[in-house]
Amino acid sequence: MIYLFLFIILPLCDLALLVYLAIKISFLYTVLTVLITGFLGIFFIKRQGRATFSRIQSSLANGNIPTLEMVQGLILLAAGLLLVTPGVITDGIGVLLLLPPVRYGAAKLIISRFKNRFKVINIASDHLRSGPFISPDRNTIDGEWEEEKPGK
Repeated sequence: MIYLFLFIILPLCDLALLVYLAIKISFLYTVLTVLITGFLGIFFIKRQGRATFSRIQSSLANGNIPTLEMVQGLILLAAGLLLVTPGVITDGIGVLLLLPPVRYGAAKLIISRFKNRFKVINIASDHLRSGPFISPDRNTIDGEWEEEKPGK
C-alpha cells in the first residue's frame, strides 16, 4: 500500500498541484519555482552532505560506529532526490528532510525500527595493527631478493 502511495498517488497529486499553480500564478513562475528549488536543493545537499561526511569520519576516528550519521546521510540523499524531482509536494518533503531536527528525528525513528534486525559485532582494535608485521616468535627477517637464473 505504501508503494502505491509513493509511486502513483504522490506523483499524481504533485502533478495536479503543479497544474493548479500554473493556472493560478502563471506557467513561467511555476517552472521557475521548480527550477530554483531544484538548484537550491543541490546546493544545500552538497553543503550538509560534506558536514555529514565530516561527522562520519570523526566518529570513525574516535572508534565509534557512525550509525546515526550514516542514516542521516541516506536521508540527505532522499532529500536530494525529492528536491530534484519536479513537484511542489516532493520539494516540500525534501526541504523538511534538510532541516537538521527533522532529519535527526527521522534518523532516530529509522534506527529504532531496524535496530533489532541487525547484529553488531565489535572487533577489538588491539589485534589490528597498522605497522609492520611482527611474527609471534620474532624471527621474521625483512629484506629484498632476486631470483637467480641457472647458469649465471
